[in-house]
Amino acid sequence: FTWKKSHNISHHQYTNSNLDEDASYYPFFRLVAYDKHHVHFKYQYIYIPLINYPITLFVKYPDKTMFIMIIIQYLFMKYNNKGGIINILIEMTTFGLLYVFINHVTHLNEKVEAHKKPIGCWYNNQLRSTSNWSYNNMFITHLLGGINYQIEHHLFQSVHHYHYPALRKIVKEICKKTKIKYNEFKNYTDAFISHYKLLKHLSIFKPLL
Repeated sequence: FTWKKSHNISHHQYTNSNLDEDASYYPFFRLVAYDKHHVHFKYQYIYIPLINYPITLFVKYPDKTMFIMIIIQYLFMKYNNKGGIINILIEMTTFGLLYVFINHVTHLNEKVEAHKKPIGCWYNNQLRSTSNWSYNNMFITHLLGGINYQIEHHLFQSVHHYHYPALRKIVKEICKKTKIKYNEFKNYTDAFISHYKLLKHLSIFKPLL
């Protein structure tokens, strides 16, 4: 229920706007230019990857769903003699890191746009707020279920990721004809560096908009 509300509805419908719960960790840190700047954001590019990203699930979903899930998993582990709360913390921290480092680079980098309110039509807004990476690496595409084709993932949510490479060519051609920027990085390293540069840029007062 929590995932459907915060990701499927909030994020996929209102990407990189103030209605997108996945784009805002405010006031913990500043990921979009329309969030108000505070002094404690000055060194966010240092402490975010080291401290905040590992505990992102606890920050994003501090509701009863999360606590019920933890209790159930704890009881299951204790019943099967597989450890307790430490195992859960390690598991959730690992998942939190993987989730953030794979997904954040697609929506929070120097190429994409973030606006307080969605602009233009839904398709236009998705293209301007989303980016791809490692689009020629079929191993990564298979391993991550096409998440590296984030543009196509957003535009064609009910289409199997097997078709993303073919759809990318069509979408890029349409973007070229309509003069809409198509955001992509050749590899993950380039995408992450751009994401990190954005964190550093937003740590100062100067807005991107």
